[in-house]
Amino acid sequence: DGRVMDKRTLERSIDMLMASDRDEVMIQFFGGEALIEWELIQHGLTYGSEQSAAWNKSIRYVISSNGWSIDQEKLDWLKSFPVKLELSLDGDAATQNKFRRSLLRGHDSYEEGIPHKAEMIRASGIEHEVIMVVHPEGVDKMPHNFFHVMDLGFPRVQINFALGAMWSPEQKK
Repeated sequence: DGRVMDKRTLERSIDMLMASDRDEVMIQFFGGEALIEWELIQHGLTYGSEQSAAWNKSIRYVISSNGWSIDQEKLDWLKSFPVKLELSLDGDAATQNKFRRSLLRGHDSYEEGIPHKAEMIRASGIEHEVIMVVHPEGVDKMPHNFFHVMDLGFPRVQINFALGAMWSPEQKK
C-alpha cells in the first residue's frame, strides 16, 4: 500500500531488539515483497550485525520474498549474513496466478516469481524454504502443488492453510 519503514524506525527496532536479555535474536523482513526495499534491507543487515557484535549477541535474519526481486547480485550479497529466505509459492502456475496474482496488470506471478530462480537460489547456499499456502478452493490440488514445488528442487516446503477464508467441513478433511 506504499508504506515503507524509514531507516530510523528500523534502527530503533534493532536497538530495542538488542535490549532483550536473550543472547540470540532474530529479525524478519516481510510485508508484500521485502526485497523491493533493497537498500533498507542492506542497511538493516549491516546495522543489525554491527549492533549484535557491540551487544555480544548472535543475530539471524529472515527475509520473506515472492522472488520477483531476487537476482544473483542480491544473493551474493546476502550470503555473507546469517539469512534465511522464506519464499512464497502456492503451487503450479494456475494455482499461483489464481491465489497470488500480480498486482501489476499484465504480469505473471508464477513466471516472475521463484520457479525459474530455483537453481540460482539453491546454488547460493543460503538457507531457504518455500511457504505454500493452501486455499479452500484449491485444497483438492494440494498434493499436486506440493510435489510441483518439490520437483522444482526446493528441499523444504512449509504448508500453511489460508487464514481468513471459509473452509467447509469437507475442505478441512
